[in-house]
Amino acid sequence: MPTLGEVDTAARSLGRNPKTTALLCRDNGQALVASRTLSQKAIAHTLQRAAADRAVAAWVARSLWGITTPTVSRTSYETRVQNLSLPVDPDIAWRALKRSERKPGDQQLDLRSLNRAIVSGDVGDELLHQPDTGLVVSSIHRAKGLEFHTVGLVQPQDRFDDLTRCEETRLLYVALTRPSHQLMHVAGPDTKGMSSKKNPEDRWVRRRSFGNGSYMTLNFEVRGSDIDPSVPFMQAKGLPTLSAAQMVSMCEAVRAGEPVELLLDERSHGASPRYMLMHKVGALGVTGARFANCLQGAIAISRTHGVPRKIEDLWIEFVDTVAGDPAVSRVAGIGESGLWLRVRAFGLGHLVWK
Repeated sequence: MPTLGEVDTAARSLGRNPKTTALLCRDNGQALVASRTLSQKAIAHTLQRAAADRAVAAWVARSLWGITTPTVSRTSYETRVQNLSLPVDPDIAWRALKRSERKPGDQQLDLRSLNRAIVSGDVGDELLHQPDTGLVVSSIHRAKGLEFHTVGLVQPQDRFDDLTRCEETRLLYVALTRPSHQLMHVAGPDTKGMSSKKNPEDRWVRRRSFGNGSYMTLNFEVRGSDIDPSVPFMQAKGLPTLSAAQMVSMCEAVRAGEPVELLLDERSHGASPRYMLMHKVGALGVTGARFANCLQGAIAISRTHGVPRKIEDLWIEFVDTVAGDPAVSRVAGIGESGLWLRVRAFGLGHLVWK
């Protein structure tokens, strides 16, 4: 099997390929470390999400932004999409929304029904966010059912025990059958101290052991879904109050792969820390209660007391559409749809304790 060298060298080589390419890793911990290396070197890629993370494309919320009635006609909608120069064909967009709305008739769209479908995750794949880059970084498990022109197989762990040998064999079979044309070897990144065992939601964490049963948590997995979807960030407590137009402008200003950090909101309670998502254009959101619980659970055995002051080495994933209470979107000046934009951040974040 030909070799591509280290992860960053391999990614540059694969990234020049106009065909679909992937770096496949033994597990998501290895994928996170590989993704972090690429992000630090500004190499464009997509980190494959879990199948349950059905992020709805940003054009859905944008196309319905400002509509003040609970329904919209097909003619009005298609005109809006065309005037906004959204990256979707008006007719295709309408048909996709109607399939997820699931109501009879082809000339009216019920925004409340669409809202409920997005809340439940019961939407068609055509409404989901599609990656903008040709290079995908993924665990082998998350790549099941996918096919790529060229695959770089990141060196898996080389030591097995009786409980994992069969699993490793099955995973390697999946990896070997993902490329349609070429398979290459890639040297594995340093994953020392990485573990997801006994962590909330199986989050990946890197810890340093002090040899006496105590640890320091160095890195923590941040997921795009950690940014609170319950309110538009312009209405989030503690963030600057913005108009709906300003929110759209800020969301359109960010680009996938740009660096961000989570900064602790000092006003939040110690048992439920809340972090502000900070980008060069300003604050773009806050973390929710689930994130706080996962972080607290992961650092519970840490030698360091308290919570990190900030979390660095994070990156913009993309902007998606989220659904909530139509009353909230009405007050925010977004309209009756109950849909708004969320900026997602991801990565194996570096915890800054002081």
